[in-house]
Amino acid sequence: MGLFDFFKKKKDVAKKATPGVIDTMSKADAITAEASMAAEAKAEEEMDELTRIALAAGVETQPEEEMDAEGLIKKALNAIESDDNATAIRCFKQAMKMGNLEAKRNVARCYETGRGVGKDEPEAFKLYTQTAKAGHLVAYNNVGNCLINGIGTPKDEKEGFNAFMTAAEQGEPEAMANVAKCYMQGVGCEMNAEEGVKWFEKSAEAGNQQADFELGMTYLQIPEYREKAEEGIQRVKKAAENGIIDAILVMAQLNDANSPRPNMPECIKWLTIAADKGDKHAQCRLGEIYLFGHGGAQRDPQKAMNYLTFSAQQNFTPAIFNMAQANLLMTNNHPQALQQGLAQLSHCVKESYAPAFMLMGQCYLEGRAVPKDNEQAVKFFTLASNNGNIQADLLLSKLYNGEIEGVEFEENKEEAKHWMSIAAEKGHPVAVHDLAVMVLKDENSSEEDKAKATANLRAAAKAGFTPALQTMTELGITME
Repeated sequence: MGLFDFFKKKKDVAKKATPGVIDTMSKADAITAEASMAAEAKAEEEMDELTRIALAAGVETQPEEEMDAEGLIKKALNAIESDDNATAIRCFKQAMKMGNLEAKRNVARCYETGRGVGKDEPEAFKLYTQTAKAGHLVAYNNVGNCLINGIGTPKDEKEGFNAFMTAAEQGEPEAMANVAKCYMQGVGCEMNAEEGVKWFEKSAEAGNQQADFELGMTYLQIPEYREKAEEGIQRVKKAAENGIIDAILVMAQLNDANSPRPNMPECIKWLTIAADKGDKHAQCRLGEIYLFGHGGAQRDPQKAMNYLTFSAQQNFTPAIFNMAQANLLMTNNHPQALQQGLAQLSHCVKESYAPAFMLMGQCYLEGRAVPKDNEQAVKFFTLASNNGNIQADLLLSKLYNGEIEGVEFEENKEEAKHWMSIAAEKGHPVAVHDLAVMVLKDENSSEEDKAKATANLRAAAKAGFTPALQTMTELGITME
């Protein structure tokens, strides 16, 4: 979501699982689900089908023509949740004709996004502007967003900022937060972090829980506010406790295994909250933790695959990749699992998911789920390298240098040096060391290359890289 996309967007509806994504519901889950379905079926017999659907959606059963504006808006919002865009726009328009400004703002949103109507950004901007001028303060956020991003009107950041300020000065909490964001990034105004913090504080005091999160992140991310880092964590935590999903994810990240203050039980607690809300990122991370035992967490493959499946059903590629790893590397080469894993991995490759290139290369190198094919292996390792994977560079160098046991591969010292050079250029200390050794031991290396290699060894040794110091001793190189 961009900085100035201030609209609440409908959550992604879980999509069909990618072919090959396995159903890993436990027996206990299945029994529970079966009992629940039986109870629901009995209840359904006691009411008319249309009434049941209406009550489940929270909508009155009365005809639309008898509904007031509030009822029509409620029905429209429920229709959006069901992807019934035609009903949504019809109800919004009926409520708009009754003079309801919130309905008019929603009609504008439909024109902006093309939901239920032909996309018409100029019409959306016109309706937003009319709604704002009629006294609907929240609509000023939409007007400001359109002006800042050039949606349905020429881009004008200054006027967009002014639209936010108009509502903010009248106490609209979201507009206050938007003014703060403008000040923090210098959009439509001079950059002024102090003013930004002031408006975030006002927004938070007015009850905007998202502003608590934004202010907390300001304290955590901007060096000038480092002394307020602890307050930043408390604000983020407060927002998380109030259900702000981004804050929940940050709280999980602050406690994750690779954080300065790891606390895996706390991390898992927050991730579980987000996962239960359907967040695909949290579901995927929980799956990784339980699959690999990250941070000392107890491994639980069944629970891991359940979470990964929920995430994968939302077409989240990292989750599908983790399932591929589990099926290809953790199932004792079970034929069905290998087939599923290959399908999942192929999906990730088609999505150009960088880690998938490395695993596909390994599959071709080892003949795992595919026939052995060194040419294909090099192709995928090269794709992984092009996407910044240093391990691919190191592996290619070792392959060409004949250092991988049990793998038949034609040696090529120049190619080995080439790939080690690429890894060294990316700053990998082992690569810098190993490249220096290659150069110094190669009789064909130029004096210039040898001098550079010696300098790199000395630099690595001074930085505390022990293997560099050992190599210097073996080769008789001093620290001069």
